[in-house]
Amino acid sequence: VPGHNIVLTLDLDAQAAAVKAFGPARTGGVVAIEVETGRVLVMSSAPGFDPNIVSGRMTAYDEARLAADPRRVFRDKTIADTYNPGSTFKLITALAGLEAGVLRPQAHTRCGGAVELGGRKFKCMHVHGPVDLQTAIVQSCNVYFYELGARPGMMDIIATTARGIGLGEPPGLGINGESAGLVPTEEWHRQRAGGGKRGGFSMGHALNTAIGEGDTRVTAMQMAMAYAALASGGKVMEPQLVERIEAADGAIVERRPPRLRRTFAISPDSKARLHAGLDGVVNDRQGTAHRARSRKVRVAGKTGTAHSRGSAPGVHKDHAWFAGFAPADAPTIAFAVVVENGGLGGEVAAPIAMAVVDSLLAPAPTAPTPGEEIGAAGTPLDPNRSEAP
Repeated sequence: VPGHNIVLTLDLDAQAAAVKAFGPARTGGVVAIEVETGRVLVMSSAPGFDPNIVSGRMTAYDEARLAADPRRVFRDKTIADTYNPGSTFKLITALAGLEAGVLRPQAHTRCGGAVELGGRKFKCMHVHGPVDLQTAIVQSCNVYFYELGARPGMMDIIATTARGIGLGEPPGLGINGESAGLVPTEEWHRQRAGGGKRGGFSMGHALNTAIGEGDTRVTAMQMAMAYAALASGGKVMEPQLVERIEAADGAIVERRPPRLRRTFAISPDSKARLHAGLDGVVNDRQGTAHRARSRKVRVAGKTGTAHSRGSAPGVHKDHAWFAGFAPADAPTIAFAVVVENGGLGGEVAAPIAMAVVDSLLAPAPTAPTPGEEIGAAGTPLDPNRSEAP
């Protein structure tokens, strides 16, 4: 007796584009969703495995080989594994500062390459000189966000904002060992140390949190949902994989409507400033993702290069991140890419995201009109043009 069919929200072509862009050697995850609905268009964890091997009776050899793979092929890198978000988290820090009224966007901070606290240097990638909010986002200046995070009570303000747009809790998909991640607070650090109010929290924790390091942990799915909330102006949706259920004869048994989890207040001014910063990351010549930009769709996003101790002996490269939305001026999709031990987000994760965006949003090639001949480069030939012999 034929059963019902489940019709997924996934876009097969974009899913294939994500797998191809990731390549066979990388480990990590790619997620893309619809901003207004939360429907999941791409959800790709790498590396995958051949389902034929695990269907039926698996051989002892295959079981041992897959279990011993250091890339953890049975772990869903999009929703179960958590990572430091790195600089992709700076947008949440900026949003927290803007909405709390403690951040003046036009005010400048001087970046000398590091700040010193308690005898320890907290470093930046470069010496940026004077930076305001726009420059700090576009060029990913750590010092700007260190100074913001060091303000009294700022760590808890950041945590409230992060949780408000969906971090620190399971997104709600309910499959594959979905993780809640972690958004630390001052009290969390005190309790972790077991010292109550006498110890456990230091200002260094706040500085690390402001740039997405320290104990902050997120999944790729959470970051895609968070950037969708930033794109929409504060609508926090539940991710959705099932669009509808059909009977064998095609009759619709059930439709799955979009589900709004909550609305987080983002002022129009804050939204505009953050969107301008994300647009500049990709489309400004000084932006950290400029070299990876799409030539077909205007994308807004944020690179991230997150600290990692490595998942295999001798591997200590940072995790590469890129999260954002597109089109930049009227977002319809949001995305997040994390590449384990990949290095710089702008060099490794951003090109993967652009391939997915192009697959979803780039206009299809224009078909020639009847009677046109197509040249080798794919362009119509002029029938009046003379060709050299």
